[in-house]
Amino acid sequence: MTIGRALELLGNVRGTLALGLLALAAAAARLDLLEDDEVLKILVGGTLFGAAAVIARMTRSLRVVRLSLLAGPMAEFWAAAITVALLERYSDLAPALFLLPLSTLAVVMRQVDAVAFAALAAALLLETRVLRGARLDELLVAAGWTLVFVAWAVVAGRGGAALRRGILPPG
Repeated sequence: MTIGRALELLGNVRGTLALGLLALAAAAARLDLLEDDEVLKILVGGTLFGAAAVIARMTRSLRVVRLSLLAGPMAEFWAAAITVALLERYSDLAPALFLLPLSTLAVVMRQVDAVAFAALAAALLLETRVLRGARLDELLVAAGWTLVFVAWAVVAGRGGAALRRGILPPG
């Protein structure tokens, strides 16, 4: 597997996530399952991930290789950050949206950089919860996500390093 192929697969996941969030918002609005502001927040999340997919696709043709590699993953990270900030009060699983950008960043960055982004994701999640006056159990869940983010970044960073060294098997 090559870095280009890995980024292509992760880009497909990014696009699928965007479409899934948009479909969820449409279904929730049509079936009147959620309040209008909650549907709007899901719609914003889907739109942000869609924009990240477009940015990643458009920057592939740039001659500045580093920019073309980092633009999509960075847009994806901030799409996840905003979407998690909007949705985390409704679901303890919303922070899982950070796992995709952490995976993508691990393909194009060093492992230590991926771990730094995991720490940033954890800080953003904790800040969001503290600002809205979360209870202790909610802060403990956020602390648990911190461990998941760091562990994920370490594992993904090792995979990304192996990919960059060319020691992963094809496929």
